[in-house]
Amino acid sequence: MAALEQAAVLAAQEVVVTLGGPLPADVEGWLRARRARGRPVVVLCGPWREPAYLRALLRLGCQVYDAVIEARSLLFLDRQQGFQLPEGTPIARPFETACALLWQRIGAYCHFEGPVSAVYPAERLFQLAQVERAWLAVPEGQPLPAVGDRLSVLARVFWAGSSSLAQVFEAVACWPSAAANPQEDADAG
Repeated sequence: MAALEQAAVLAAQEVVVTLGGPLPADVEGWLRARRARGRPVVVLCGPWREPAYLRALLRLGCQVYDAVIEARSLLFLDRQQGFQLPEGTPIARPFETACALLWQRIGAYCHFEGPVSAVYPAERLFQLAQVERAWLAVPEGQPLPAVGDRLSVLARVFWAGSSSLAQVFEAVACWPSAAANPQEDADAG
């Protein structure tokens, strides 16, 4: 079995990561280097899904999915090599394990940023100005934003219609937006 090293992570056609917690700093650096080169990274979240961490992965350009998986961190290279993190220990049967984990995806995470354009209190929904066909559902117990609030939102697909229909997302977490003007909001979404 090969060792987990930066060159292998950068050279792989496909990298799949499962999150059992924050990734080791060196692995995070390797994933940033991959994304800087335009190389894809797929991340699967099990029971551990810290909103700020997931938002950072989305901003990096990773594809992030909710999945029905165990709370352990693994890294797969082209489904041919698999490693337990943080140790970097090779795992047995990486192809079968990676394929089984990818079949457990149940919803994608996404990041939206911009001003709130409409709020529907009875339905616990709101919309952002730049995403007119997306409705964001706020979980019970969480406050609804106000029209005009500038937000950065970590959302999970709740229901997706065809391209001409509205899509509903669960607003997992909201933060005040760092964007200073509407053009930055449009570029960030």
